[in-house]
Amino acid sequence: MAAAAVLAVAGSTLAQGTCRADLDGDGELTVFDFLEFQNLFAAGDLAADFDGDGELTIFDFLEFQNEFVAGCPSEPISLQMAGVPLAEYPHFEATRAFNQGDTVFLAIDPDRFPAIRGVTGDIYIVESRTNLEWASDPSLTDVRGMPQAHTFSALSIDGAEVALTGSETLAAANGLNISTGYDLVVDVDRDGALGDGDYVDGLAVHPADANGFSVFTNISEMGPLTPTMIDSSSSQGVLRLNYPAELASVGPLPIVVIVHGGGHDYRWYDYLQDQLSSWGWVSISVQNDFSGTGNRPLRHTDALIGEQATIAGGVLNGLIDSSRIVWIGHSLGGRECNIGSERLSDGFTPSNYSAEDMVLVSSIAANSIGGGGFEADPGDINYHMIWGSADGDISGSPSSFGGQTIPFRNYDRADGFKHSTYVHGADHNVFNCCGFRNFQGPASTEIGRTEAQQIAKATWTALIKHYGEGNTDAIDYVTRAWDGFKPLGVMDGTTLVHMYRPSTIDGGSRVIDDFQSNPSISQSSSGGSVTVSVSNAAEIRQADTNGSLTWTGSEPSNGMNYAFLSSDDSAGLVFDFNSPSFVEFQVIPSLGDVSGFDHLSFRTCQGTRHPNTIAQLEPVTFNVVLVDGSGTRSTIHVGAYEAGASEPYQRTGAGSGVGWQNEYGTIRIRLSDFLSQGSGLDLTDITAIRFEFAQDDGSTIGRLGLDEIEFTLER
Repeated sequence: MAAAAVLAVAGSTLAQGTCRADLDGDGELTVFDFLEFQNLFAAGDLAADFDGDGELTIFDFLEFQNEFVAGCPSEPISLQMAGVPLAEYPHFEATRAFNQGDTVFLAIDPDRFPAIRGVTGDIYIVESRTNLEWASDPSLTDVRGMPQAHTFSALSIDGAEVALTGSETLAAANGLNISTGYDLVVDVDRDGALGDGDYVDGLAVHPADANGFSVFTNISEMGPLTPTMIDSSSSQGVLRLNYPAELASVGPLPIVVIVHGGGHDYRWYDYLQDQLSSWGWVSISVQNDFSGTGNRPLRHTDALIGEQATIAGGVLNGLIDSSRIVWIGHSLGGRECNIGSERLSDGFTPSNYSAEDMVLVSSIAANSIGGGGFEADPGDINYHMIWGSADGDISGSPSSFGGQTIPFRNYDRADGFKHSTYVHGADHNVFNCCGFRNFQGPASTEIGRTEAQQIAKATWTALIKHYGEGNTDAIDYVTRAWDGFKPLGVMDGTTLVHMYRPSTIDGGSRVIDDFQSNPSISQSSSGGSVTVSVSNAAEIRQADTNGSLTWTGSEPSNGMNYAFLSSDDSAGLVFDFNSPSFVEFQVIPSLGDVSGFDHLSFRTCQGTRHPNTIAQLEPVTFNVVLVDGSGTRSTIHVGAYEAGASEPYQRTGAGSGVGWQNEYGTIRIRLSDFLSQGSGLDLTDITAIRFEFAQDDGSTIGRLGLDEIEFTLER
């Protein structure tokens, strides 16, 4: 009966030797393969050991039947193979970026791809190719000189990783590219060409997957071009211009406009301008007027483009690319950039460029209050903010200066792709050359100007190369857990918290709950039910309302600095736990097919000065569970990725106690990780997302905030 069911689906012509079920090697799946399996099994031949356990049992028959029904591949098998081993389930993390000198690992989960068991193939690292290039030339040439032979004998993804010989010496920077992209191929039939049944990482399903992986240079250091600094002016006033000495031969180049803060000087950002110039960007740093209108970045950008024939004697004429523009503003300069972005997003169009030409707006410890009808809302232009936890000016205290010192609300207002880089131990002026020290925090945590600027240079280099030049893999530097992956040139002991959310206006995410509607804790914003067994759960507006960070027990939103004005609608869930408990979000049927998405993404933070936070002052970890319509569950502990809810910076002030504002960090888990070890999870029919606390290896106690639970696409 089973054989008849199998034979009914057989019959397609296949490349010989590309899958195990073709046991007679004729390129077709027929009854003769079934008979061959029976003969091998009866003879005790381990060629029939399809489950790879070294014994011949009924499970080998079932595995053979499954592969027979599935059919042999008629084209290369595209999957993510490059990554790093993990100490616990899912045992391997597929990643896109590696620092130069790192070992790159390859893994294929034999439970998901059982045909790999027992195969001896050749592993190739090849120069990255587009799909069209692969189609026109499938030949394989390993950049290491020769491929790496390997027998895939692992029975599980746990232990299936293969260290790629020589990956530590792979080329990184390539001219103005901060990385070199590679594709990975497991040549199963060992014929030296990518063909049917071979495994490939880098055969792009979408543009973000253009490379199997990339190796990056030290992006905190300068690039190959020679910065040239000139003090000049335009119709809008004085400016400091920085461009590569090689501009005439490498231009046109994109442009960055830098706007300083109150009490600062436009000549205080040479380190940043040199960095940008060395990697192929022209920059100007301009004098601010602090008008609260966004005019400084708006008008100086317009003048730079319109007056390029005369600025600095016309050295830029015809050599700047006005279709790729970045703004960076510090403090009140960040406010000007945010308001300028708000105006562009609302339809204001200067003479020489438009909102479509803006690739990124970035603010450094921005004063976050609006004025004159503006809210300092970055709108739908890609946005980034960087900020120090020990800032004595833009402090984050909920009581200071009418809310202007809490820039996290700028992040929450933005609608485009957005990032936050929150740096422990950095003060307000470490991001320029010459501002006075206003450090507020434990002395042992101070990182100083050199380290802060290493982080800043690496962060902006990754961002402008990603958004301005299409280096898709550079996004790893601003999205992956900092403890698990950081750029070269920064100190291991520095703490940094990332937030990231893809644009909510282009279909890049499927929101399950962002708490912006249905304010009951029993219903998600997508309309599904929410079940909780944690303690003191409350859905809150994310604004600390009493001006103090002291935990009183009567303000669930204590420490939240993500909303301030009545128009700020940031909301989330808060709760605590000290025993096994959970929060479960129903995924309604119309949203349950998530097979076309890449990640489960959410952000989480610890509640500052809460007794549970103080009791275990370390990152809080927990389990994340996906459940499908048949009840199958797959569970991942976020600690596997060195991720978790970071402990609040241990700063005093703003009331009694120790600890500072609540620091949301975004955790992203690849959906394919939930399929490891043959979990059987059906990504086309997900019915629930469950967060489990005080279970297994998770933290035993905590006070958490939870927000932005969604499935996202890689971009």
